[in-house]
Amino acid sequence: MIWIQKLFKPKTKAVTFVMGGTVPSIFGTRLNDDCDIVDREGTREKYEEMYRNRSSLTATQRLSLMWRMDELSEMSPELTFVYNTTSFSILAGVAYGTVADSKKTFNQFLEKNKYEMFKHPREAQSALQDRMLLSYMKGAWRYGWRMAIVGFTYSAVSQSMTAARNYVNPLDHALAGSVMGAVYRFNMGPKGMLGAGFIGSVLGLQVGILFWGIQYISGQTVEERWAEEYDYIKQKINSKAEAMRPEDPRDELLGIKTDTDKYLEERDWFRDLIISITDWGKEHGMIRSSTPFSEDCTKNEFRKVE
Repeated sequence: MIWIQKLFKPKTKAVTFVMGGTVPSIFGTRLNDDCDIVDREGTREKYEEMYRNRSSLTATQRLSLMWRMDELSEMSPELTFVYNTTSFSILAGVAYGTVADSKKTFNQFLEKNKYEMFKHPREAQSALQDRMLLSYMKGAWRYGWRMAIVGFTYSAVSQSMTAARNYVNPLDHALAGSVMGAVYRFNMGPKGMLGAGFIGSVLGLQVGILFWGIQYISGQTVEERWAEEYDYIKQKINSKAEAMRPEDPRDELLGIKTDTDKYLEERDWFRDLIISITDWGKEHGMIRSSTPFSEDCTKNEFRKVE
């Protein structure tokens, strides 16, 4: 067995394969595979205990607890908040871009063709519709990706700092705002990045004070909030697993009856009826069996092996 393992041993560290499972890994990192997780319940209980006792964890452990995905590709509560914020930012940018660019295009079309006579009103409508459609797409793309960068940068930095500290600090939001502004004006060079970062820090500080005030009024700590969110995600994972369970192809290997077995059981009466009619015909000479070999074949073909 040793020479077999040496034969299939990879030559490079970039891509490796596990013997018996053929699970690939890229640059030393194992890819996500459900078969890799041996003790799923133990892993979930470990995460639940970590969320219940976040104060006993280090900043690095809390950050690793945030930036992760489980075996069902479900994100952590903190990362889910970042994803939702980014998605909302994209939708807001797309909505604003389509409205702003379409209004601008509409006014330009009226101003440009104010003194031009069209042969038919539908000709003018068709020309306007083409320009409006292009303006929708350009505006959605122009503002959508910008708002995506803004929303992701701000939410990711602020939530990472909150997860590391385990409490809300307005200065963390100021830092997130400065990073957001600097990234947004990256194409303007160092001076533009510094100016945008300063404006972003002022806006972020205001948002941080707002978040801190809301948390203080609610009386719920960061640890209690994310523990509650984790319980909700855990219930969602259990519901998803139960929904996927009836479609599991391993049921046949576990001895659960398949559709083929059910089909054969439902057709037993029909097969027995054919065998009875065939035997009755042979006894009364209505059906002739040419050779004993063909008779045995007929019986083996129609009779069910008990």
